[in-house]
Amino acid sequence: MTGWRIAGALALGLTGLGLTGLGLTGLAPWLGAWAAEAPGCAGPGDMVLHDMALPHARAAVAAGRALSILAVGGSTTAGTAAGGGEHSYTARLAARLAATLPGVDVRIATSAMAHRSARVMADQLDADIAASRPDIVIWGVGGLEAGRHQLIERFAGTLARGIDKAGAAGADVILMDVLYAPSIARVVDLTTYRDATATTAQAHGAMVLDRHDLMRRWSEAGVVDLDATDPGVRIGVARKLFDCFAAILADGITAAVRR
Repeated sequence: MTGWRIAGALALGLTGLGLTGLGLTGLAPWLGAWAAEAPGCAGPGDMVLHDMALPHARAAVAAGRALSILAVGGSTTAGTAAGGGEHSYTARLAARLAATLPGVDVRIATSAMAHRSARVMADQLDADIAASRPDIVIWGVGGLEAGRHQLIERFAGTLARGIDKAGAAGADVILMDVLYAPSIARVVDLTTYRDATATTAQAHGAMVLDRHDLMRRWSEAGVVDLDATDPGVRIGVARKLFDCFAAILADGITAAVRR
């Protein structure tokens, strides 16, 4: 399995898009229905985002300002595997935050493109931050680097650079580590990339959503079939995963800004 094929599988075969914005104004007819859906895939206590420190986001909400979120990533962030951007985790996150933070103007911008490395994302972060002025940057990382067997030191250095850029611009950072699939786990050791993500985040004051371990547990529990080959089933799996990620992020963000 080549690096590109592995990286593509880790990204669930999605295509990308550029910087787009998603606000909550005018979405009321369908936000309520989305927020009411229960995917039944809550994470165990040690996996969810308890006690997150998001001082910039908390200050924005306390001051009555809009809560601005920038989602940066590859093809998974674009949401194409779920049938389009309206089913992406960012759209689901908007729906859930509308329910958990009533009265707060939540604005979500997305910068996502297929086959884009963490280095390229970090290079583009200055422009993305200038365009969206986020209080929170959510950054999905690791899939392409693991597929290409990039040096861990280089990967960790890129993460550190991106986290520090966001912090200097007044944004909190939540990293989302590499995705999991049983077929990939059998041929690629992702441990070092996951460890580098966690270690770098801790050293530079970022939070981490451990997507890999959550997906592994959901897969082993039969909640989702991550090796499904039927296109219709794969779309359903992607939608469920994205809603699960959004639910955990929304709970953690809401608790952090309301604390």
